[in-house]
Amino acid sequence: TSPPPYSSSSSNKDDDVVLATYTKHSTKDAYFRIGPALPSPENDEMEEYWRKVVVDVTNTIPSSTDANKRNKLNMEVDKLSKWLNRHQPISLAVNAKRSQVFDLGRDLFENTSLVVTTIGSTDKEDAPPAMTC
Repeated sequence: TSPPPYSSSSSNKDDDVVLATYTKHSTKDAYFRIGPALPSPENDEMEEYWRKVVVDVTNTIPSSTDANKRNKLNMEVDKLSKWLNRHQPISLAVNAKRSQVFDLGRDLFENTSLVVTTIGSTDKEDAPPAMTC
Protein backbone atom coordinates (compact mmCIF):
# COMPACT_ATOMS: atom_id res chain seq x y z
CA THR A 1 0.00 0.00 0.00
CA SER A 2 1.08 3.54 -0.60
CA PRO A 3 1.54 6.18 2.08
CA PRO A 4 -1.19 8.83 2.08
CA PRO A 5 -0.47 12.06 0.21
CA TYR A 6 -0.03 15.27 2.17
CA SER A 7 -3.29 17.00 1.34
CA SER A 8 -5.15 19.26 3.70
CA SER A 9 -8.39 19.19 1.75
CA SER A 10 -9.46 15.57 2.13
CA SER A 11 -9.06 12.55 4.37
CA ASN A 12 -6.28 10.00 3.89
CA LYS A 13 -8.80 7.32 2.91
CA ASP A 14 -10.14 9.53 0.11
CA ASP A 15 -6.59 10.29 -1.05
CA ASP A 16 -5.80 6.58 -1.28
CA VAL A 17 -8.85 6.08 -3.51
CA VAL A 18 -7.80 8.94 -5.81
CA LEU A 19 -4.20 7.72 -6.00
CA ALA A 20 -5.50 4.26 -6.90
CA THR A 21 -6.20 5.65 -10.38
CA TYR A 22 -2.45 6.27 -10.77
CA THR A 23 0.40 3.80 -11.24
CA LYS A 24 2.98 3.83 -8.47
CA HIS A 25 6.61 3.86 -9.57
CA SER A 26 8.25 0.53 -8.70
CA THR A 27 11.01 1.99 -6.49
CA LYS A 28 10.09 5.63 -5.79
CA ASP A 29 7.27 7.35 -3.92
CA ALA A 30 5.91 8.75 -7.19
CA TYR A 31 2.67 8.22 -9.10
CA PHE A 32 1.77 8.68 -12.77
CA ARG A 33 -1.13 8.31 -15.17
CA ILE A 34 -1.01 8.24 -18.98
CA GLY A 35 -4.16 8.90 -20.97
CA PRO A 36 -5.78 10.56 -23.97
CA ALA A 37 -7.78 13.13 -21.97
CA LEU A 38 -7.08 15.85 -19.44
CA PRO A 39 -7.55 14.80 -15.82
CA SER A 40 -11.14 15.71 -15.05
CA PRO A 41 -12.38 14.75 -11.61
CA GLU A 42 -16.12 14.45 -11.09
CA ASN A 43 -16.22 17.45 -8.76
CA ASP A 44 -13.92 19.51 -11.06
CA GLU A 45 -11.45 20.00 -8.20
CA MET A 46 -7.89 18.77 -8.68
CA GLU A 47 -6.30 17.19 -5.63
CA GLU A 48 -3.06 18.83 -4.54
CA TYR A 49 -0.63 16.22 -3.30
CA TRP A 50 1.84 18.32 -1.36
CA ARG A 51 5.34 16.84 -1.20
CA LYS A 52 4.32 13.95 -3.43
CA VAL A 53 5.23 13.42 -7.09
CA VAL A 54 2.02 12.92 -9.09
CA VAL A 55 2.31 13.27 -12.88
CA ASP A 56 -0.38 13.20 -15.57
CA VAL A 57 0.78 12.50 -19.13
CA THR A 58 -1.86 13.56 -21.63
CA ASN A 59 -1.95 13.64 -25.42
CA THR A 60 -4.83 15.88 -26.46
CA ILE A 61 -3.30 18.01 -29.20
CA PRO A 62 -3.53 16.73 -32.81
CA SER A 63 -0.08 16.28 -34.34
CA SER A 64 -1.03 17.22 -37.90
CA THR A 65 -0.92 20.86 -38.98
CA ASP A 66 -2.61 20.57 -42.39
CA ALA A 67 -5.32 23.13 -43.13
CA ASN A 68 -8.19 20.78 -42.22
CA LYS A 69 -6.79 20.15 -38.74
CA ARG A 70 -5.82 23.71 -37.78
CA ASN A 71 -9.28 24.54 -36.42
CA LYS A 72 -9.25 21.40 -34.24
CA LEU A 73 -5.71 22.22 -33.12
CA ASN A 74 -6.74 25.75 -32.13
CA MET A 75 -9.78 24.43 -30.24
CA GLU A 76 -7.66 21.87 -28.35
CA VAL A 77 -5.00 24.48 -27.45
CA ASP A 78 -7.78 26.77 -26.18
CA LYS A 79 -9.34 23.91 -24.17
CA LEU A 80 -5.94 22.97 -22.69
CA SER A 81 -5.18 26.63 -21.87
CA LYS A 82 -8.47 26.98 -20.02
CA TRP A 83 -7.80 23.73 -18.12
CA LEU A 84 -4.30 24.93 -17.16
CA ASN A 85 -5.62 28.31 -16.00
CA ARG A 86 -8.34 26.62 -13.95
CA HIS A 87 -6.15 24.02 -12.23
CA GLN A 88 -2.75 25.81 -12.18
CA PRO A 89 -0.33 22.87 -12.18
CA ILE A 90 3.16 23.49 -10.84
CA SER A 91 4.77 22.85 -14.21
CA LEU A 92 3.99 22.01 -17.82
CA ALA A 93 6.08 19.97 -20.27
CA VAL A 94 5.14 20.40 -23.93
CA ASN A 95 6.41 17.86 -26.45
CA ALA A 96 5.75 17.89 -30.19
CA LYS A 97 7.58 17.63 -33.47
CA ARG A 98 10.49 20.06 -33.53
CA SER A 99 8.82 22.05 -36.33
CA GLN A 100 5.69 22.57 -34.17
CA VAL A 101 6.80 22.65 -30.53
CA PHE A 102 7.97 26.27 -30.34
CA ASP A 103 4.68 27.65 -31.69
CA LEU A 104 2.67 25.30 -29.45
CA GLY A 105 4.79 26.15 -26.40
CA ARG A 106 4.51 29.88 -27.09
CA ASP A 107 0.73 29.69 -27.54
CA LEU A 108 0.31 27.81 -24.26
CA PHE A 109 2.63 30.19 -22.39
CA GLU A 110 0.90 33.28 -23.79
CA ASN A 111 -2.51 31.88 -22.85
CA THR A 112 -1.56 30.65 -19.37
CA SER A 113 1.60 32.45 -18.14
CA LEU A 114 2.58 29.34 -16.20
CA VAL A 115 5.92 30.02 -14.55
CA VAL A 116 7.49 26.65 -15.39
CA THR A 117 6.95 25.64 -19.00
CA THR A 118 9.43 23.26 -20.62
CA ILE A 119 9.39 22.36 -24.31
CA GLY A 120 10.96 19.40 -26.07
CA SER A 121 11.09 17.55 -29.34
CA THR A 122 9.60 14.18 -30.12
CA ASP A 123 11.39 13.63 -33.43
CA LYS A 124 14.99 14.90 -33.05
CA GLU A 125 17.66 13.05 -31.09
CA ASP A 126 19.71 16.20 -30.52
CA ALA A 127 16.63 17.97 -29.06
CA PRO A 128 15.23 15.57 -26.47
CA PRO A 129 11.70 15.50 -25.01
CA ALA A 130 10.82 17.81 -22.14
CA MET A 131 10.27 16.27 -18.73
CA THR A 132 8.83 17.71 -15.56
CA CYS A 133 8.03 16.87 -11.96
